[in-house]
Amino acid sequence: MKINMYGGALTISYSIAKHLRARGQDVTLFIDKELSDKSYAPSWEDEEMRGGYPGWIKITEARFLKAIFGDRRSVEFTKKLSDCDILHLHGEAYLWMNLVNKPFLYQSHGYDLDQMPFNRGSVKQVILSMLARRAMGKAASIITIPHQRDFLERLGLAEKESYLPYPVDIDKYAPVNADELKKKILSENDAELIFFHPSRHEWLNNPTTNNKGNDKVITAFASYVRRHGRKAVLILVNKGRNVRDSKKMIGELGISERVVWLEAVPKSRLISYYNASDIILDQFNLGSFGQIFLEAMACGVPTFAYLKRYEGVYPEMPPAVNVYTDMDIERKLLELSEDSKKRKEIGQESRDWVRKYHNLEYACDKYIALYNSFMEKHARC
Repeated sequence: MKINMYGGALTISYSIAKHLRARGQDVTLFIDKELSDKSYAPSWEDEEMRGGYPGWIKITEARFLKAIFGDRRSVEFTKKLSDCDILHLHGEAYLWMNLVNKPFLYQSHGYDLDQMPFNRGSVKQVILSMLARRAMGKAASIITIPHQRDFLERLGLAEKESYLPYPVDIDKYAPVNADELKKKILSENDAELIFFHPSRHEWLNNPTTNNKGNDKVITAFASYVRRHGRKAVLILVNKGRNVRDSKKMIGELGISERVVWLEAVPKSRLISYYNASDIILDQFNLGSFGQIFLEAMACGVPTFAYLKRYEGVYPEMPPAVNVYTDMDIERKLLELSEDSKKRKEIGQESRDWVRKYHNLEYACDKYIALYNSFMEKHARC
């Protein structure tokens, strides 16, 4: 079967496509020539891609809004998308299904389901919201993350829901020697422990959705340092629309000297930072996890996150440190900072869990099974 894939955060769709191809699946991945974020490029995941893409990755200059008004290149792109047995779209790429009359699979990455179908405000937002709902209604299956069930129910699309594990290469995301990096960070910051919060900074203006809870991490860390006198350093990534707000909060809390800002780095370098850290802090509002969570756990590092509605999704719950409020985060930081043995145990349990439920073979089997089910219901166009 021929599979066309397009859209989303490209390190996700690229990884899924790559691993499916390794399983013998005929997958073509379409990538926009101009990316909204440099970390979306496949070379961010695999740096050898900087030398050029293989033939199964196709570059497009199409734009959905241009296609609506008849732009030739964008109209031609709709034909290329349709030339397949299975069309697997990620994120906001589902909008193209307003121009393509074909059953498809759609995989949500957050905003496209959490907010876009419900947006109100400008005329553009209202139109895109209507087009989003129309496109989602045409999907044969919607691959979601657990916190999104409520949104599907609001849209009357709950019967379309699927859940598929993201494939993780546990040989790549693994415990590695990062002693030199760890020593450097500790020495430069007069610290004894490293806490790493790699999530992009989005915690204002959207109090219930698309919110990473960075403010909770900063508040918890400030209290941890001031109340308990701990010599720890918090590493944050200089990425996201609320970076300035986070820096302002850090200054007001008087912990600037305890915080290190890291520019976004390719995955090979990120793996070193995972392994140099004593604790990873992910996101604390949505109730679901993403790539950072799985990558950090695969590296065998205790990982904090807020998880809800995961009962029954896996045979056993993820062994994350499941916390929600800043006080919860502070309490668990203090507890684990005093117990290196416990940190090691949680780290090992975390890696074992990812190995069981997100390894390449297990995860790809789930995608292939969904594709086969799709093929049973829909003939090639």
